[in-house]
Amino acid sequence: MFDFHAHNGECNDDAFISLVTAEDLSFTGKSNTKIALGYMPWLENHISLDRFLSLLEENSDWNVGEVGLDKRFFSPDHKDELEEILSSSIVRERIVLIHSVRYNQMILDMLRKHKIRKAIFHSYTSSYEEALKIANASYFISLSPLSFRTRDIKKLVTLPFLLESDMKTSKEEKEKIKMLYEKASRMLDEDVSEKMEMRKNELWTSV
Repeated sequence: MFDFHAHNGECNDDAFISLVTAEDLSFTGKSNTKIALGYMPWLENHISLDRFLSLLEENSDWNVGEVGLDKRFFSPDHKDELEEILSSSIVRERIVLIHSVRYNQMILDMLRKHKIRKAIFHSYTSSYEEALKIANASYFISLSPLSFRTRDIKKLVTLPFLLESDMKTSKEEKEKIKMLYEKASRMLDEDVSEKMEMRKNELWTSV
């Protein structure tokens, strides 16, 4: 069961792992581990923007994320930096993992403006109406344990969605993602495993 958004813990071939701090750069995953490098300047010990861009240039098999905006920590500089990231030619053809807290429409507009082909709004907890706009732009929402507590969850699973633990890879993370697959399957009255595998293959085609 693939975890579409996890963090640096044990090596895990069944997870899309986001590295977001300088300590994470010591991560030495297996050769087929799927990695995204993030830039979140409101975090302690975050990777600098220059270092972030140079690491992406050096590692053509890495994707991008988490990147985004957060209402709780917003600075105008963050918006300018996100614009710089999304406008970069080394970002455009990669999967972009989005961290968005109350900035879905602004980020969606930026993704379209910079012609980003593949994006995932991770740990989605906003409205069905905003999720529909994301789906209509051919991007994905990713549902975490927090997502399953939202009022619109029964409608969100009718859209193209992914499933994530948003945890460090571990035994507990594997148990959590299994539980989310089971919850989504019950809601849709079908096993979603094959659907998740198809979406994973779709995302990793031509990146």
